[in-house]
Amino acid sequence: MEVTIFVISSLSAFVVNTGMAIFVYLKNRKVARNQLFSLLCVMIGTWCLYPTIMASNLDAHSLLFFIRIIYLFAIFCPSIYLHFILEILGEAKRKKHILFPSYLFSLTFASLGFRDWFIAGITSSNVYKYSIVPGPLYTIYVSVFTVMIIYGFYVLLDKYRIWSGFKKNQCKYLFIGFLLAFTGGLMHFLSVYGIEEKIPHDIFLVMFTSITAYSIVKYRLMDIRIVFRTVVTYSLMTAFVTLFFIFLIYLPTLLFGPISRMSSFLLMVIISFGFALLFNPLRNRIENIFVNLFYPERESYYREFRKHTRELSAILEIEVLLNFIIEKVVRTLGSSLGYLYVLNENSGIYECKVTLPKKDHLQENFDSKNVLVTTLQKRKNVLLEEDLALLPSRVQGPIQSIFNKLRIKLVLPLSFRDQMVGFLCLGGKLSGDIYTNLDIQLLSLFSDEASIALENAKLFQQVKNMKDYNEGILQGMRSGVISLDSNGRISAFNLQAERITGLSRKYIIGKEYSVLPVPLNKVFESGYKGGKSYADQEFSIEVNKGQGKRIPAMINTSVLYEETGSEIRQVVCVLTDLTKLKELEAEVRKAERLATMGVIAGELAHEIKNPLVSVRTMAELLPDKYKDEEFRNKFMTLALKEIDRIDEMVNKLFNFTLKKEKGEYVKVSLSELLEEILEDMSIQLSAKRIQIIKKYLSQPNVFADRVELKKAFSNIITNCTEAVDEKGKIYIDIKQKKNMRLPNVVTFKDNGPGFSERSIERAFDAFYSTKHKGSGLGLFVAYRVIRNHDGRIRIGNWERGAMVTVELPFYSQDHSDKSKKVN
Repeated sequence: MEVTIFVISSLSAFVVNTGMAIFVYLKNRKVARNQLFSLLCVMIGTWCLYPTIMASNLDAHSLLFFIRIIYLFAIFCPSIYLHFILEILGEAKRKKHILFPSYLFSLTFASLGFRDWFIAGITSSNVYKYSIVPGPLYTIYVSVFTVMIIYGFYVLLDKYRIWSGFKKNQCKYLFIGFLLAFTGGLMHFLSVYGIEEKIPHDIFLVMFTSITAYSIVKYRLMDIRIVFRTVVTYSLMTAFVTLFFIFLIYLPTLLFGPISRMSSFLLMVIISFGFALLFNPLRNRIENIFVNLFYPERESYYREFRKHTRELSAILEIEVLLNFIIEKVVRTLGSSLGYLYVLNENSGIYECKVTLPKKDHLQENFDSKNVLVTTLQKRKNVLLEEDLALLPSRVQGPIQSIFNKLRIKLVLPLSFRDQMVGFLCLGGKLSGDIYTNLDIQLLSLFSDEASIALENAKLFQQVKNMKDYNEGILQGMRSGVISLDSNGRISAFNLQAERITGLSRKYIIGKEYSVLPVPLNKVFESGYKGGKSYADQEFSIEVNKGQGKRIPAMINTSVLYEETGSEIRQVVCVLTDLTKLKELEAEVRKAERLATMGVIAGELAHEIKNPLVSVRTMAELLPDKYKDEEFRNKFMTLALKEIDRIDEMVNKLFNFTLKKEKGEYVKVSLSELLEEILEDMSIQLSAKRIQIIKKYLSQPNVFADRVELKKAFSNIITNCTEAVDEKGKIYIDIKQKKNMRLPNVVTFKDNGPGFSERSIERAFDAFYSTKHKGSGLGLFVAYRVIRNHDGRIRIGNWERGAMVTVELPFYSQDHSDKSKKVN
């Protein structure tokens, strides 16, 4: 037997088709389309042995026998092919009325296959050495064969018009396979009728089975246009390289004549080196020219996708980002619809946030245990509808139901740090095309950037929500809040701060602290430059500079440092408007004065009534005992004594209620004032040999009416002097408490009997006294003076006797401009 290209192609086709049959069958032996295709490959592979048998050295009788056996396999090819096409299209059961006649046709011709009516005999051939002589039934067979193949093509075309995505792309592969198979069969039949084959027709049948097998086995088919582009590119490359080699080989010969073997070898090395350098750039160039010529929109589409991927990182608003993602993906890919789901971290539910078109209401939410969610979390990559066949059978049905309900063809998970933060669902392409591998690659890259952008947007939203929340708290606070940043500029200024200072928030934000009114600018300066903090300090804040209006306020400040502890990060000041409190205190003082006047009136009435009763009694007896000289002398003595007593009380009341001249508040040193009082009382103290024990832990200054404060302290020391026995002890302490509203504390203690419980309750009442000759005004006056100085006075007992504690506010530079007057 002479081995020719036709024999080699014949044997190769038999081996390839047989191997393809086994491979497809084992891939999924239970599926009807795999079974049918495997059977078809066996039939075609056996038929492909025709050139080998015809080129053999068998005698004519044996040759005819084997050819008729081969044609028994060929007779069933159209019926099995039609059955295979209808099974692929899902029409096999519905079109049994078509399949039955087709198989009946094959069985009929198979029964007549050994008759001369079908194959009359063997004749010589220029191609195969021998060829068959067709009988009258052979022409009928070829005609019916052609009709059945064309009908299969028609059914395929009808489905192609309504299908989309994977099915439509699969149809394209089947179309190409059909054209190849039809071409191979046509070349064989024409050779029977005397038209010589130039190339082996078995090549087309091998290509048919290979392409068709690929469309069956692969669940994610390559876009047929990419296949076409690749084939064209490499075909052009092959042609170019061939011509290039021929040109380079023959050019030196034409120019310089015959060349030596060494020179020829060197030339081949140079050509090979040049080919290696030019191959890849040349291939890319040809591919780009082809794409730009036939598919110009695809290059633009990929460029747009890459552009949108870069734009993601610049979007921080989560709503804008979600709309951007779904709109750009759907518009760029040409998808029919899209749903974007985002994980709600609080509930664990993936909520549909955005849809396109906007009016699409088919979306639903999925919890973290949903079969689609768990499958995506395990896969961590794109899930196409055709991929569902690769999933476990228990999840195929539920996920397919979700795909059908949402009308989607693809789900793209959005993952960040091994957590699926969301997923994007896309419908089929409006063009009916599939999502190609390049689409998947671009989507995967886009999903990585989208996941990062989504997390950044979530963090930005959290920061924004926290800022809005803090801003809401800040603006809703009843106290004013002002803060400085590390540059000494105002970063926070709420509504209450606006009201207290009279400055606009829009104007003040970003300005330096020096624009704040006195004394706030000084307070911030001491905090920003010196790290000083204030606690419960009262100031008078200037409002509307130049108009003299002031608002009493309590100030608390905090200085916050960087982690290093050396640089100030922020200075925060809280202002509390004391206007209403001061008004209330004024009302309380007024009420106290009225109450005091009532007490004074009552006590005065009681004190005057007693001597008047004595005088009246004596006066009533006077007419009867007027001649009694002893009675008259006693009456005169008693009357004068009681009148002097009333006069003394009236004088005390007059001195108490006498309106004083306006006193000026000045800087007063507490230690110096006390030393002055002790010096004035030295004779009185020496007379009782009272020991003064002083403990001045600090030397504070206060802002006070010196005369009034001296009177208050004098009354307290006088009370101590009267309470102790001879050689008694009086303790006077001065100290300062940090971060207190009233930091200056003066404590007076003695070693006398102390205060009784009733005395503690009434000690500050006017005219209340436990001493026989006491006026009851000493502590009352002290109480009134200390209150007028915004201070506090408390009485009690310590382990050795009585104790009086006076607390006064601190002195600040702002007080030098104050014009506070004595009530």
